[in-house]
Amino acid sequence: MKLTKIVRDCVSSPRKKLGMIMPELRILRAELEAIRLMQPLDGIVRFFASVSPWYDRLEEIAKIITAFNRANHGGKYNDVIILLEGLFAHLRNAGRHRYGLNRTEKSEAVVAEKIFLGDICGLFTHPIPFWVSVKNEPKGGWSYPNMEHLNAYDVVCNQATDFMRSHDQICLIIGLLNGYVANSVTK
Repeated sequence: MKLTKIVRDCVSSPRKKLGMIMPELRILRAELEAIRLMQPLDGIVRFFASVSPWYDRLEEIAKIITAFNRANHGGKYNDVIILLEGLFAHLRNAGRHRYGLNRTEKSEAVVAEKIFLGDICGLFTHPIPFWVSVKNEPKGGWSYPNMEHLNAYDVVCNQATDFMRSHDQICLIIGLLNGYVANSVTK
């Protein structure tokens, strides 16, 4: 009887841990889906505001991955481990960094003045308010092909959009994890 309880705890514990954070992950998913409809520079601020608290919680996700790895006898949890590792990688990449796009510190509120874009197509890196201030500059003047219809504001808007799209898998992963948790409850 005692051995059965140990085995059951080993297997149910990672599921419970994942199940406990799923409501918050579902909120993150809804926020990221809504952000897709926003203007790029407003959107990237909201994107980082949504993702940064999860960056601060990476250790918690790492512990859940470790718990699943420990309970992964016979490869039973390979799929969920791969999903969690993918989520971890996206959150780490989209998190805070002193020299990155999002230059906030742990637990600091994300504001436009701390989001830096540029260092692309010969543009210097500046915070979002700078890019908003040059929104109405003339278009063209680039030495790159197919850019005559863009100004610097347009270029950094594309940069912000591309960055957010590169993390679209966060929503897919959360959806798949949600399905896993829902199926675990019914078993």
